[in-house]
This record gives sequence, C-alpha cells and structure tokens, in this order.
Amino acid sequence: MKCFGAIHTFNTALFTSSGLVPGETISAVDMTSEGALSSAAVGAYSIVPTNATGTNGFLAANYEIAYQSTGTISVRPLNSWHGSVSTVWTNTANWCLAGAVVPGAADAAIIYPSNNSPELGDSYSLSDLTINTGASILLKSANNGTTNIFTI
Repeated sequence: MKCFGAIHTFNTALFTSSGLVPGETISAVDMTSEGALSSAAVGAYSIVPTNATGTNGFLAANYEIAYQSTGTISVRPLNSWHGSVSTVWTNTANWCLAGAVVPGAADAAIIYPSNNSPELGDSYSLSDLTINTGASILLKSANNGTTNIFTI
C-alpha cells in the first residue's frame, strides 16, 4: 500500500529462492510497478520482479529463472485511513493526507480495512465518510460509557 502522490521504493531483498548450486545465493531481485510512481492513479498495480543478482558465484545466465507471485501494490487516495501505526484518529501517520492535518469538518475521509481500526471520541465532524467493506470505526462515548462499532 502507498498513498497517492508518494513514491514507493521496494525492498529488493523480500523474496525466496530454491534450486541454486550449493553456496550460491541471490542477494537482490529488481521489482518495478507503475503503482510505485508518484503520478500513479488510485488503484491496484502489478509488481514485476526481474534481474536476480547474487553472490558466491551466482550468475543468472546459468539458471532458468521463473519469477512467481508478482503481487500487487495498492495506491490509496488522499484523506484515506491505513492505520499502520495505531488506532488514534488524530495521528497523522495513520493517514494518506492531502495536508498536514487529519481530515476535519470540510473534508471527506475514507476508511480502509486495517489491523488498527480508527477510534473516535464524542464529537468529530467530516463533510463525508466512506467506510469500505471490511473496515470499521470504533465510536467511544465518554457521556454514557458505551462503545459503538460501525462495520461495513
């Protein structure tokens, strides 16, 4: 996942290999995607692995290499929740932001499924809220001690 307008740099060491001559190792695989560009529109893009390089005598030309499970990268729109840090609504690190602050009264927000669903207190204003399938928001009320969970 990456936010619209950001550039994504792949970790070229995230792969597994098998069938190598004992002692030879693959140290990196190039990964590219149109979705990694800052200009990539919101959506899902294929990740394409190529150009395995290695050490200890590894030469790609000595192998018939089959790259498998190319994967995808999702580009999220601005003012969308990814919750990669915490459940705290006001933590800017949980958002793909259009500005330096979290969405407020004049903004629309989109909630995506994450391991950290956002938690809101008694009062918060938005111009529009979209909760995507599989996502949820925890609404806490200090007035009566109740908790409401909105899940789509």
